[in-house]
Amino acid sequence: MSTTEKKTSYKEGLRMVESGILSQEQLDNMISSGIVASASSSRGVGRNVMIGSDGKTQIEPTLYFKGGNGLVYTKEMNELRDKFNTIKDKYCVRTTEISKA
Repeated sequence: MSTTEKKTSYKEGLRMVESGILSQEQLDNMISSGIVASASSSRGVGRNVMIGSDGKTQIEPTLYFKGGNGLVYTKEMNELRDKFNTIKDKYCVRTTEISKA
C-alpha cells in the first residue's frame, strides 16, 4: 500500500463485520496487510502528553519509523509500537484530563 492511498478506518471495518459483509478474521487480515487502520484506544480521549518544566507546555512523546514508505508494518514493528504506547500511558496524562487553569 502506498502512502498516498488512504486506509479504511477501523470503525468502518467494524461496521462491515457487524453487518455481515466481513468476518472478524477477514478484518484482522486486512489490518495486518495495512488495508484497514488498526484500532486505537486513544481516539477521542485526547493526546497523551507530558507537561514541560515550565508547568504548562504540553509535550507529546512520539515514535516514528523512518524509511520504508508505503510498507506494511512487521509484527516486530507493531510489538514495539504497542510497548512504546504502554510506556507512554505510564508517564503521560491525557489532554482531556488537564484542568484549564
